[in-house]
Amino acid sequence: MRKTILYVDEQGTRLSGGSSCLFNLISQLDKDNFTPIIACREGDLTGEYRARGIEVDSIKFPHFSRVSFKKGRFRFFYPHRLFSNLLRLCPLVRKLVSIIRRKKVDLLHTNSFRANIAGFLAAKWTGKPIIWHIRDFAHEESIFIRIAGRKFVDRVIFMSKATKRSFTSDGANRPNMEVIYDGVDPDVYSPQKRNNKLREKFGISSSVRLVGIVGRLVPWKGHRYFLEAARRIADEIEDVKFLIVGENLPESQERNSYPEIECLIEKRGLRDKVILTGFQSDIVEVMNALDLLVCPSLAEPFGMVVIEALACGTPVIGTDAGGIKEILSQGGGILVSSRDAEAIACEVVNLLGNDRALIDLSKAGRCNVKQNFGLDGYVAQVEKLYQEVLG
Repeated sequence: MRKTILYVDEQGTRLSGGSSCLFNLISQLDKDNFTPIIACREGDLTGEYRARGIEVDSIKFPHFSRVSFKKGRFRFFYPHRLFSNLLRLCPLVRKLVSIIRRKKVDLLHTNSFRANIAGFLAAKWTGKPIIWHIRDFAHEESIFIRIAGRKFVDRVIFMSKATKRSFTSDGANRPNMEVIYDGVDPDVYSPQKRNNKLREKFGISSSVRLVGIVGRLVPWKGHRYFLEAARRIADEIEDVKFLIVGENLPESQERNSYPEIECLIEKRGLRDKVILTGFQSDIVEVMNALDLLVCPSLAEPFGMVVIEALACGTPVIGTDAGGIKEILSQGGGILVSSRDAEAIACEVVNLLGNDRALIDLSKAGRCNVKQNFGLDGYVAQVEKLYQEVLG
């Protein structure tokens, strides 16, 4: 008998890497065994879900207030703000409970911080099992998530060993927790370097070396260090340009880095070298336009753009921060220390001057994705988890 799974996600857009990964999972799910329903905010992905015959329930998440502040070595909590946050969730929890009962849902799979909390309350209300998908690092206000994840959630999937370590500070392995890496289809994300539409769109000749950063415009993605490196690279290589691909999430509570990025471009004299493309829906076209992807994140939970680049045969220079290290340590790129623009620039200059090294990294990256980060393996591991939880 087919089991109905309710997926709960804050976003419904490809601007969110976590939402894109969830879309890949749901699209490839074995529909003979599982019937998916997705509850999320309306966005570009919700139309794609519906086009594939997947039921979508539109939901909105409330903004949360910060529930603590730090003074010296101590952290102080505002109990009334915590209570207020829970009250704001009540309409959403009631809606999820209604969906669970109306659609006879067998299992919940939640995909983001606020979705985990709302889904947990709805699951406990209805007596249904729940799987949390942790796609971010634990922060100092994550006490509820830490306690509930250890004691009261049926399974917790971490997208990397780094995210798991951040939630289990004692380092202990727990039977309800495991790491499952996201995956891509190597046949879809494949090298297609000729007649690139993105280069044509922005008037970039095929002879120009193109180095890019792809991701949301938020401080921890490290755009500052990318631009500092870009200035050094441009001083060494004449025919080089830099792409900054991405924008911020709608209604994001994170600070938008766009003004700072614009200021740095002007300050470093890079106006004729840097192209801000905004969000680009065709990530395969983006990765194939690049000679190198730089991922200078200060702390990256996983790095979906890294495996997307490697699958397209585009080498990556990334920081040894979080999940990036777990990916690149298996081939296809070079690791540098975070916040080190000079090291990024040095590696870019060396690689762009060594075509043989670029080809070798390209082959190694493709091999890495096929062996360790394929979509089929990702989906199979999650489906196995569903079977275990559902008995």
